[in-house]
Amino acid sequence: MSDTAANPLISCAIGVDVGGTKIAAGIVDAQGRILEKRLISTLPKRGGEAVLRDALELAEQLRDETRRQGWNLRALGVGVCELVDTQARGADVGIPVRL
Repeated sequence: MSDTAANPLISCAIGVDVGGTKIAAGIVDAQGRILEKRLISTLPKRGGEAVLRDALELAEQLRDETRRQGWNLRALGVGVCELVDTQARGADVGIPVRL
C-alpha cells in the first residue's frame, strides 16, 4: 500500500460481498488492484439486522480508511446472493431494484 498512500489522485471504490458464511469487503483502485480488504463471519443465526449492521460497519471502516489515506472514494457496491432464512430456504423479500 505504500505506493498509494496519501495520494489524492487515487480513485477507488468499496465493495462489500454479503454471503452466508462470510462478509468480505475491500477497497480497489481504478485498475482493480486491492488496496485494503476485510473479512468477518456472517453468523446468520443472529438475524438480518445484525448481519446488515456488520456489513455497514465494514463499509464505514473502509470509508474511514480512504479518508485517512486521502484517496478519492468514487463508489460503493454491495453484492448479496439469494436471501435465505436460518433454515437455508430462499426468501423472496420483494426488494425493488433500480438499474
